[in-house]
Amino acid sequence: MSFVDLAHLKKKDIQGGVLTYVRRKTGKVLHIELLPEMIMIIRRYASEVKDSPYLFPLLTKDRAGYESALRLQNKRLKRVAKILGLNVKLTTHVARHSWATIARDKGVDYSYKFKINNHE
Repeated sequence: MSFVDLAHLKKKDIQGGVLTYVRRKTGKVLHIELLPEMIMIIRRYASEVKDSPYLFPLLTKDRAGYESALRLQNKRLKRVAKILGLNVKLTTHVARHSWATIARDKGVDYSYKFKINNHE
Protein backbone atom coordinates (compact mmCIF):
# COMPACT_ATOMS: atom_id res chain seq x y z
CA MET A 1 0.00 0.00 0.00
CA SER A 2 1.32 3.42 -0.83
CA PHE A 3 2.10 5.85 1.98
CA VAL A 4 -0.51 8.32 0.74
CA ASP A 5 -3.20 5.63 0.89
CA LEU A 6 -2.04 4.50 4.34
CA ALA A 7 -2.05 8.07 5.64
CA HIS A 8 -5.62 8.67 4.46
CA LEU A 9 -7.18 5.49 5.88
CA LYS A 10 -10.10 6.24 8.17
CA LYS A 11 -11.60 4.23 11.01
CA LYS A 12 -14.86 3.96 9.09
CA ASP A 13 -12.97 2.11 6.31
CA ILE A 14 -12.96 -1.03 8.49
CA GLN A 15 -16.12 -3.12 8.51
CA GLY A 16 -16.33 -6.75 9.61
CA GLY A 17 -12.59 -7.35 9.57
CA VAL A 18 -12.19 -5.94 6.06
CA LEU A 19 -10.46 -2.69 5.15
CA THR A 20 -12.08 -1.01 2.14
CA TYR A 21 -10.52 2.07 0.61
CA VAL A 22 -10.15 3.90 -2.69
CA ARG A 23 -6.64 3.87 -4.14
CA ARG A 24 -5.78 7.55 -4.59
CA LYS A 25 -3.63 6.95 -7.69
CA THR A 26 -6.16 4.87 -9.64
CA GLY A 27 -9.54 5.49 -8.00
CA LYS A 28 -9.97 1.73 -7.70
CA VAL A 29 -11.86 0.37 -4.67
CA LEU A 30 -9.78 -2.21 -2.81
CA HIS A 31 -10.80 -4.67 -0.10
CA ILE A 32 -8.20 -6.15 2.23
CA GLU A 33 -8.97 -8.79 4.82
CA LEU A 34 -7.26 -7.73 8.04
CA LEU A 35 -4.82 -10.26 9.45
CA PRO A 36 -4.23 -10.49 13.23
CA GLU A 37 -0.87 -8.72 12.81
CA MET A 38 -2.57 -5.82 11.02
CA ILE A 39 -5.16 -5.52 13.78
CA MET A 40 -2.37 -5.39 16.38
CA ILE A 41 -0.74 -2.49 14.53
CA ILE A 42 -4.04 -0.61 14.27
CA ARG A 43 -4.70 -1.12 18.00
CA ARG A 44 -1.19 0.12 18.80
CA TYR A 45 -2.09 3.55 17.40
CA ALA A 46 -5.71 3.70 18.63
CA SER A 47 -4.98 5.98 21.59
CA GLU A 48 -3.06 8.42 19.37
CA VAL A 49 -6.02 8.86 17.01
CA LYS A 50 -8.80 8.76 19.59
CA ASP A 51 -10.21 12.15 18.49
CA SER A 52 -9.37 11.78 14.80
CA PRO A 53 -11.25 10.10 11.94
CA TYR A 54 -7.94 8.66 10.68
CA LEU A 55 -6.62 5.20 11.45
CA PHE A 56 -3.01 6.32 11.97
CA PRO A 57 -1.46 9.52 13.39
CA LEU A 58 0.03 10.64 10.09
CA LEU A 59 -2.16 13.53 8.98
CA THR A 60 -3.10 16.92 10.25
CA LYS A 61 -5.66 19.07 8.51
CA ASP A 62 -3.23 20.41 5.92
CA ARG A 63 -0.94 19.14 3.17
CA ALA A 64 2.13 20.14 5.18
CA GLY A 65 1.17 17.52 7.77
CA TYR A 66 1.18 14.76 5.17
CA GLU A 67 4.49 15.88 3.69
CA SER A 68 6.03 16.09 7.15
CA ALA A 69 4.84 12.55 7.99
CA LEU A 70 6.24 11.23 4.70
CA ARG A 71 9.61 12.92 5.27
CA LEU A 72 9.78 11.51 8.79
CA GLN A 73 8.95 7.98 7.60
CA ASN A 74 11.57 8.17 4.84
CA LYS A 75 14.13 9.45 7.35
CA ARG A 76 13.36 6.47 9.60
CA LEU A 77 13.70 4.05 6.69
CA LYS A 78 17.09 5.53 5.80
CA ARG A 79 18.21 4.94 9.40
CA VAL A 80 17.03 1.33 9.20
CA ALA A 81 18.96 0.85 5.95
CA LYS A 82 22.09 2.31 7.56
CA ILE A 83 21.77 0.11 10.66
CA LEU A 84 21.36 -2.95 8.45
CA GLY A 85 24.28 -1.93 6.27
CA LEU A 86 22.12 -1.72 3.16
CA ASN A 87 23.57 0.26 0.30
CA VAL A 88 20.18 1.48 -0.91
CA LYS A 89 18.29 4.75 -0.71
CA LEU A 90 15.37 3.24 1.20
CA THR A 91 12.09 5.18 0.98
CA THR A 92 8.43 4.26 1.36
CA HIS A 93 8.21 3.93 -2.43
CA VAL A 94 11.26 1.66 -2.63
CA ALA A 95 10.02 -0.45 0.30
CA ARG A 96 6.61 -0.93 -1.31
CA HIS A 97 8.10 -2.17 -4.56
CA SER A 98 11.11 -4.05 -3.19
CA TRP A 99 8.98 -6.68 -1.53
CA ALA A 100 7.66 -7.69 -4.97
CA THR A 101 11.22 -8.43 -6.10
CA ILE A 102 11.92 -10.39 -2.92
CA ALA A 103 8.66 -12.33 -3.34
CA ARG A 104 9.64 -13.18 -6.92
CA ASP A 105 13.08 -14.35 -5.79
CA LYS A 106 11.46 -16.53 -3.11
CA GLY A 107 9.09 -18.11 -5.64
CA VAL A 108 5.83 -16.47 -4.56
CA ASP A 109 3.10 -17.05 -7.13
CA TYR A 110 3.12 -14.12 -9.60
CA SER A 111 -0.66 -13.59 -9.65
CA TYR A 112 -0.82 -13.60 -5.84
CA LYS A 113 2.04 -11.12 -5.60
CA PHE A 114 0.34 -8.60 -7.87
CA LYS A 115 -3.06 -8.98 -6.21
CA ILE A 116 -1.39 -7.99 -2.95
CA ASN A 117 0.32 -5.06 -4.64
CA ASN A 118 -3.05 -4.01 -6.10
CA HIS A 119 -2.09 -4.69 -9.72
CA GLU A 120 -4.87 -7.19 -10.53
